[in-house]
Amino acid sequence: IDKYNLLKIRYPGKEIQILEVGWPSAGPAYGSAVPSPANQKKFLEDFIPLADAHDIKYFLFEGFDEPWKVKYGEVEKHWGMFEDNRQVKSNLSDILYAIPGDVDKDGDVDIDDLYSIGYDWLEETTAPEYLLDSDVNKDRITNFEDFAVLSGEF
Repeated sequence: IDKYNLLKIRYPGKEIQILEVGWPSAGPAYGSAVPSPANQKKFLEDFIPLADAHDIKYFLFEGFDEPWKVKYGEVEKHWGMFEDNRQVKSNLSDILYAIPGDVDKDGDVDIDDLYSIGYDWLEETTAPEYLLDSDVNKDRITNFEDFAVLSGEF
């Protein structure tokens, strides 16, 4: 947070984003930084609320494990939140859900989800505890962009 705030001071008026942030789930330790499923989960559970509380934009690194990256070192292939077979890593299954638009989390996007989306259609909020289920792209408003994301699910 301190370094982020220093950048904000140094570059006033500029948007600052953290382009790669994450923790590997396996590989050799780097000093006191130990890659493991438990540490990957702890990092996400600690970082995401902290970043959200300070309105920090970030991109989690990375979506999927990439086995080909072993040529750069064993740890490099284990940064994903999903296995290379596109399944959520078991250590993250209780904090990640992999079906956008499945508001009721029953395993598919169906009429119940669309009803929920329609219920708060165009509802907008700026509250820090923002968790509008139908705002799939998390831009703080439910709109046609959310339906565009969902359109691939039907």
